[in-house]
Amino acid sequence: MRRCWPRCSKRPRAQQPVVEEKVKQLKEEAAKGEKAEDETVANLIQDIADILPDAVEAITGIFTNTIVSKSAGAATKFILGRLRRNR
Repeated sequence: MRRCWPRCSKRPRAQQPVVEEKVKQLKEEAAKGEKAEDETVANLIQDIADILPDAVEAITGIFTNTIVSKSAGAATKFILGRLRRNR
């Protein structure tokens, strides 16, 4: 996500720590695999996309990985689908 930040010149630098924390939380939750809380994952993805729209491609790319995609529940798939359509 750090690579996406410079391209987002309209985003205040003060939001960078917020995004980094949300990315950390997303990694931790996704690492739980099938035990991950689907709504938590979906909300974190949406929060990151709202703050850093340039990250959408990276996020959707991560969830196309077959191992990670198996852990995605209905809410996560819905959010990812909406983000893909709105790109």
